[in-house]
Amino acid sequence: MKVNIFKIPNENVESLRLKMDVLQMDKKQTHSADGWTCSFYLSTKNEIGNIAWTKDFRSMVPDLSTVKNIVFYAIYLCEKEGNCFALTYGKSHFYVRSYCDQSFGLEMAKRIVNDNEIILKATKRFSGKKKKEIKSYKKDTKLDNESGESVDYINAMVVEDKQNIFGEKSKFGSSIIVSREDLDTGGIPAILDGIINTLLEDPRFDIPKTEEIKDEATIDRYNELLLRQIKTDISSIDTVLNSHDLVGTDFVFSGNEKFVLHLNRSKRSQELTELGHKELKDFIETFAVRDEEIFNIKVEIIKEGQSAYTKPLYEMIEYMVPDENVVLEQGKWKMFNVEYLGQINEMVDSIRVDSTEPTFENISVTEPDFNDSQAIIDAGYKKADQDFSIIGVGSDHKTEAWDLQKGDTVYAVKFGTPQKLVYVCNQAVATLEIIRNIPSLMKLENPPKRYCLWLGFKREQLPAKISDVKSIILKQNIDMFARRCREIGLEPILKFSKKI
Repeated sequence: MKVNIFKIPNENVESLRLKMDVLQMDKKQTHSADGWTCSFYLSTKNEIGNIAWTKDFRSMVPDLSTVKNIVFYAIYLCEKEGNCFALTYGKSHFYVRSYCDQSFGLEMAKRIVNDNEIILKATKRFSGKKKKEIKSYKKDTKLDNESGESVDYINAMVVEDKQNIFGEKSKFGSSIIVSREDLDTGGIPAILDGIINTLLEDPRFDIPKTEEIKDEATIDRYNELLLRQIKTDISSIDTVLNSHDLVGTDFVFSGNEKFVLHLNRSKRSQELTELGHKELKDFIETFAVRDEEIFNIKVEIIKEGQSAYTKPLYEMIEYMVPDENVVLEQGKWKMFNVEYLGQINEMVDSIRVDSTEPTFENISVTEPDFNDSQAIIDAGYKKADQDFSIIGVGSDHKTEAWDLQKGDTVYAVKFGTPQKLVYVCNQAVATLEIIRNIPSLMKLENPPKRYCLWLGFKREQLPAKISDVKSIILKQNIDMFARRCREIGLEPILKFSKKI
């Protein structure tokens, strides 16, 4: 028997019950065992979904008009002494996700996983082009997390002294899968007791990840910041439905979806094949959506072979707050945990920082004037070779390679706030990816050996080290830059000036 277990915080239990009422789930049976009160809820309102491909053959096979998908689902809700767990069956995990403790699965992983026997891992990055990644491992592989990587899911062997409760191997996301051949419904209370006791134990290892913020005043403040960002610069808002989504411990892979934005059912967009900031902006402007209504926008998701379903737009937005270690994902505001911050700070601080010439410690001119200045020439720098400073290989897209060169070191120069400094990191990473794909571009007369980001900080005090910068976004992008450099054999370098 296999069970998918979600932990429901006390403050969300009643909301989950109300959701089950709305879904017309019928309580079929309630019983007590070992102090647990467990109720089985079954969907009574059959969800009938159209099958998209049948319409192509209805003229040939008229009976196809009656062919539908019928979906049933269930929830087994168990409560004891202030603890609540929901075991999900069928598609009910989609409904439970909004009410669960999203840290639960990985907190269990930290206590019962054998971190020397990892089978599969799913991670997320918040910078660069590669946002989500699923990695499988050969036998006897140790858990190894790269800096900048937030872990969402682990499939691994369970430590031997916990296998009698949780089985030989398990899956961990926001929920936990327990699979045992000898397990039946009568053994579920013992597993739940085992979970409660296990969560009281110290972790065996740490996992870099995000952790939900619970303080309502803090959440309200971040929501205000998000609304302000949507109104002033919506291009920085990502809507996430790409690659895959993780629901509990199940991967839901996207592809060929269509979307309809709607507000109060009366304001509806056309069917959309993409869902990005442009589509959101057009909807807000077309229907004159007021600020207080933006978080009420819903997204209907239409996918072949499945019933259409609706999600709040808020749950599909991904947004990082500048200068804070905070991100909105899956409708929850989260902070990066100590393990995540420690790894990325250690990584960025390992990058060599070149000393800055006294002449350039304080800079008052613009970047173009700085690069063209006599002081730069006198210090031995030269502007980058224009035959290589603009790369547009095979397309109309142009990427500046770097601004200056001195010996075998090239320099990408950028002055301003951390948000602006992120731009030069992205620019450098784009250049490095082109070089990696077309190695002949490095066959110059004097090929560089080092790539330096020359950052002019617009702040009162220069950071003693890059980890002192508050912006997690900047540190994530510097980390990505350093990784790309090392992949193609260049040494990453940093250099600091103060922009006055």
